[in-house]
Amino acid sequence: MLTKLAVLVPVVLILCFACTGMRAFRLDFWNNKKRREEGQSQPNQQQQQQQQQSGQLPACRMRRKQHENKNATCVDDNEDQKIIVIGDIHGEYNGFLEILHAANVTSARDECSWKHDADSMLLVQVGDLVDRGPEAHEAWACLDHLQETAEDHKNSKVVRLVGNHELWWLEGAFHMRNQVADTSEKVFALVAKMKQQIINKSLVAAHTVTRSGGVDLLFVHAGYRPAFLATKQNQSAAALSEHINSLLIEQTQQCLKMESDTGRFVKCAYNGEEFEAGPERGGKHIGGPIWTDFKVLEAAAVEASSTTLNVPFIQIVGHTAAHCYDDNDHSLPAEIKHCDGEGFVRATKRLEAVCVDGGMYMGTQSFLMIDTNNNMLAYEQHGFDGGEWIARNMNEAVCGPLAL
Repeated sequence: MLTKLAVLVPVVLILCFACTGMRAFRLDFWNNKKRREEGQSQPNQQQQQQQQQSGQLPACRMRRKQHENKNATCVDDNEDQKIIVIGDIHGEYNGFLEILHAANVTSARDECSWKHDADSMLLVQVGDLVDRGPEAHEAWACLDHLQETAEDHKNSKVVRLVGNHELWWLEGAFHMRNQVADTSEKVFALVAKMKQQIINKSLVAAHTVTRSGGVDLLFVHAGYRPAFLATKQNQSAAALSEHINSLLIEQTQQCLKMESDTGRFVKCAYNGEEFEAGPERGGKHIGGPIWTDFKVLEAAAVEASSTTLNVPFIQIVGHTAAHCYDDNDHSLPAEIKHCDGEGFVRATKRLEAVCVDGGMYMGTQSFLMIDTNNNMLAYEQHGFDGGEWIARNMNEAVCGPLAL
């Protein structure tokens, strides 16, 4: 009897395990069959993890569904405004006008005034308006006019950032000025205007906007690198903006006082790590947000762990022109087909930072639009002399399509 039980028990156990396994197989089979019938692929663990992580990214979190009630979420008043961000101009006034027209800011390519039926918007120019090209003063006057009349146009706003080339002029370094157009009289007059605009806060070092989901957009000329942020205990975007803007005003006031005391032009001295160049630009320090090359931000994003999602804000910068021109002849206009698929407007791995400097002085035309649903759209002109403008949704590359 015991011998028979010894034989039967293992057999029963094997049959039970077989039944359980077959049941699990049948369930898995029918679930997979259902997915196939519904046009769904079987998700693997890595895909599920990526989907879950992408939903936590600021660039994904801030996007709105098309039908979402905007009044249902507590956001800033600027949430109803689209944002237009224009990169480094470097005296290319005609290119600047072309972009303003393409972005629906102005009515015609040869004028600089708000289009009557244009939407309310925040227009940001990321700095480096001077040097190289012949019409920096015309471009500066155009931004003056748009900024002064913005509030009358549906409460629009213009934000103008200081770039490293404006910093050079403020410090008395004019070695890259246009030798024909930038006469001494014009240069000193524009530097005097810069100083006054810094004092009245119409020219700033950084600007922060909060969008849906509590996501901060930090606009600064070149960007805060992780090593620099670590020295600031990873402060918020608003705190970083306030700090660097206060330093800019304080040191400009000191410069103006010296000019008042001496009765002559004074080369301003902007001291502190915020205004220093990093090693990639020949500096001896970490490198502040007016000097950081975009490749530094790109490398940091690649090196970061795929599970490192604690990105405090999205940086939108200029400073580093898209490398799309012919290495053998830099006088040739840059073309988007030479950009290795990246385009004139580029982003880091998970949209931690976006660079809008397409290289306007090399003939490119591009800008970034953030619409009222917080889609980040790179607009790029393919070809020259009125070539086609094509929009590219940068969120979708990281977050996937937005469900309706």
